[in-house]
Amino acid sequence: MKEDKEFIERRGPDWARYWLSPGTKVYHRDHVVDGKLTDVAFVMTFDQIIKKPVKGYKTEAGISKEPRKPFRIVGAECHWLAGIAQTYQKGLFHTNELYPASVIASESLEDWLDR
Repeated sequence: MKEDKEFIERRGPDWARYWLSPGTKVYHRDHVVDGKLTDVAFVMTFDQIIKKPVKGYKTEAGISKEPRKPFRIVGAECHWLAGIAQTYQKGLFHTNELYPASVIASESLEDWLDR
């Protein structure tokens, strides 16, 4: 799938196919109802994609024992400050569970989901 560079330049990097980058502010989809934030919503910061190497994959020479390529994505690691005490917490989420905070703020979630 070829991306429209002009569209991405106009709308921002959150509209690209690979929009997650370290430091991106995101919301969990459970905290968004009809494009609006719920009362319990809090912003999270994306840290990194957690990958797990696949052992014993097939190659032309046979079965490889090296844990190199390919890999499986375990999830997207995010952190946030929770509660009144602002305690540091982190979690692992599926990338489909995360929405960019800038898209929520601009109230264009439906367009972003349809892209």
